[in-house]
Amino acid sequence: MGRLGTHLEEEHEKMRENYKLYGDDALDLLGDLPESVVDMIKRNIETEILIDNLDVTKNIEYKNCSHFESVKLELINVLKQGEDEWDNYWKNTDMQVSKKDLQQIKKYIQSYIK
Repeated sequence: MGRLGTHLEEEHEKMRENYKLYGDDALDLLGDLPESVVDMIKRNIETEILIDNLDVTKNIEYKNCSHFESVKLELINVLKQGEDEWDNYWKNTDMQVSKKDLQQIKKYIQSYIK
């Protein structure tokens, strides 16, 4: 299972990088999937790119993981502390994140908590 998981993560990373380079054209490889599934994958990739571009101050030093994974872990930890902590976290940051993007990030992070 370890090698399969690593392989899937590598393929997902390739898809994310291709999407950065080629936009929607990178999703053509998913042509056999229903449009709703492709839209969900696109939304997730866009959110992951958004998260990957955040310059988050981390409370914990995360080792052996990518910047994306460490930011995701940090945001999961913040959201697990509750809505007030989540709101305070974003109020006390210098990052310029739109309300729409913040909602998208929150929804993505919530999917890892449930």
